[in-house]
Amino acid sequence: MDVCTERLVGGRYRLQTLLGRGGMADVYRAHDPVRAHDVALKVFRPHAELIDTERRRHHEVDMLAALHHPGVVRLLDADVTAHSAAPFIAFELVDGPTLRAHIAQGTLDQHAVAALGTRLARTLDHVHRRGIVHRDVKPPNILLPSGLDPEHGAKLTDFGIARVVDSTRMTGEGLTVGTAGYLSPEQVTSDPIGTASDVYARAADDPRRPGSTTGPDLDGHDGPATPGSPERAKGGRSIGDGG
Repeated sequence: MDVCTERLVGGRYRLQTLLGRGGMADVYRAHDPVRAHDVALKVFRPHAELIDTERRRHHEVDMLAALHHPGVVRLLDADVTAHSAAPFIAFELVDGPTLRAHIAQGTLDQHAVAALGTRLARTLDHVHRRGIVHRDVKPPNILLPSGLDPEHGAKLTDFGIARVVDSTRMTGEGLTVGTAGYLSPEQVTSDPIGTASDVYARAADDPRRPGSTTGPDLDGHDGPATPGSPERAKGGRSIGDGG
């Protein structure tokens, strides 16, 4: 079934424009008449070859529900059950570019880099205190609301391949997930990872240097689409995009 042909998703969200497409899901700008505002709606496509698809979706929702921080894109609603005609996750819509797109327009000064780094560090501290490792911290997964300085409004998104520390892994043994250029040594060697992997990724790129934010995902795509960002239409996915 092609959800593009349906007027509503979940009997509530009216699709407007496609923001981007990943390997397992499409993200739309959609209108929510209940809240009377627009949201970023991540609509999953059926993947019969992925046995753990529903479990992965629930895993993503459970992690997002545990996070309440201004530096994390907020979860609004979800229906990811197997019997749903079009499983979805609704996020707050962030009208603005990704950090990667922002950097492509010019460098950030030293003060902005320091302030942005501080905000991201505090955001990751919140995530890590709840036992979650993001595993794909990089500029395309950082959204910048329009009208705000990057250091004051930056939001971390795309928890599709995040995992709870010491939890049962849902990727194959020895399989590396993430984006080349931001992988910690333990991710490259498929050793056990922890919160230090996210800290490494945060420091792996210098946002003052133009063109420093590229790098393919390890499944051969350019970069995961991020909820609420128009840059989704240009990106690919990470191995866990959509769940």
